[in-house]
Amino acid sequence: MKKRAFSAIALTAAMVICTLFTGVNASAASPYDGYSESSPSVGYQLLKKDAGSTSGKLAAPKNITATVTDTSAKIKWDKVSGADSYRIYFYSAENGSYVYKYTTKKTAYTVKWLKSNTKYKYKVSAVKASKESALSSAQKFTTKKPNKIQAPTEIKAYTTDTDVKLTWKAVEGAVKYKIWFHDYTTNEYIHYYTTEDPYFEKTLVQGAHYLIKLSAVDSSDKESELSLPYRFAIKKENDEYSIPAAENTWKYIDPDGIGTAGHLSGKTVIVTIFAGCKNGSWDIKGKDRSTYSNAKKYIGIAARWLTAEAAGYGKKAEFVYDWTKHPDIIYQFNYNADLSEWKDVYDPLVADIDKKIDTAAIKANYNADNVVFLTFMNFDGRSAAFWAVDRYRNGYKYPYEIPIVKTIVPAVIAHEILHCFGAPDMYADGGKGITTDFIEYAKDSKLNDIMRITWDPKTGKYVYDKILNHITEVTAYYVGLTDSSASVKKWNLPPLEYAA
Repeated sequence: MKKRAFSAIALTAAMVICTLFTGVNASAASPYDGYSESSPSVGYQLLKKDAGSTSGKLAAPKNITATVTDTSAKIKWDKVSGADSYRIYFYSAENGSYVYKYTTKKTAYTVKWLKSNTKYKYKVSAVKASKESALSSAQKFTTKKPNKIQAPTEIKAYTTDTDVKLTWKAVEGAVKYKIWFHDYTTNEYIHYYTTEDPYFEKTLVQGAHYLIKLSAVDSSDKESELSLPYRFAIKKENDEYSIPAAENTWKYIDPDGIGTAGHLSGKTVIVTIFAGCKNGSWDIKGKDRSTYSNAKKYIGIAARWLTAEAAGYGKKAEFVYDWTKHPDIIYQFNYNADLSEWKDVYDPLVADIDKKIDTAAIKANYNADNVVFLTFMNFDGRSAAFWAVDRYRNGYKYPYEIPIVKTIVPAVIAHEILHCFGAPDMYADGGKGITTDFIEYAKDSKLNDIMRITWDPKTGKYVYDKILNHITEVTAYYVGLTDSSASVKKWNLPPLEYAA
């Protein structure tokens, strides 16, 4: 890829460098397997589509069928001789053409999270190495109408210093609603209250933050799925430090001129890089295989947590990260140099990214809003961070951000990814203008914000199978999940880093 001027495309790529401890041998939950656009599944290099090319040996798939529900479609076809994988293309009205969406090595693929009662058109191709067959004839299906009661939507909270009134859009067929509160100790939602009306009033704890979900129940006692999470806070008496209900009405934040990443909402591709040097090489098929495997699990936990936290602010954040499904988002670089000082890492690494990784192609292939480069280095080292906006303003050549950490766990990964979207640390100023008064306040109030602590707030220990911290309203503001923050004004904190 040719080196380019600092452009809007370049501004959408962010880098995280994590100096990874080896020897971490903790079990972790399965990564988030949410909706994401797929890409080919062979090798470590970016597999570029050879548009219109065919091997002459591969036939287009035939006898294609689709079995549908209200939200999914299982697509099947006959095996093509010589093919090692298959691609599925869906028609895009916006592009006026069929767009590559999914890949699989099997002769069937289930597409999830479709809209109910909606028509879809698609085609299938066969792939071997870098060659692809012609697309099949056009196929179509229509998802079924939903046959179950829907979850509540349009949730709003109106709070005082003692009470909350929750409202939501009435669900057709519902005779009652259940209110579920998030339990921070178990990371689960527990049913506490039931109401027959599409609203609920309750006196709660002053100054407390709450995360809730709702469900609807029909006359036959069938219950909907839980709604998207919703966050609110009960203010302390005469204290602005809470989440005002008005902040649940969002405005779009223009990402132009921001540095390297936009706002947390939207789709983010996490490109993982294993970088070796004289201080520590990577043997991902041998001695480092366990660390390599755990790294993917921890990224998945972080991605799932970020998605849930964004949803709590009414925003959708989607992450593509699983390199076993998307081999064009994993790379391994090696440097014959001493990179023990973090300041020595930046130039050679970003030069390789700029030269060897086609960021614009990845962004286009996944229809992504952001591309984050998460880099693991196999030796201990100092913690530090380069911030793209600062580097850009000071005339640096590359626009990438490079936070570096020493210990890798799910919460630390999420913490460093949030830096890419403009979140400052809350445990120290770090040159970002976070006032000492606010840092002391956060410490004294034991604020469980992930930009302040990345461990279990009760035990003080790292957790490897979940994240027990949260995005509170200050961090939410800095990563674009809200368009204002009462605390930023109260504590005289700096404005949004990437404000227009």
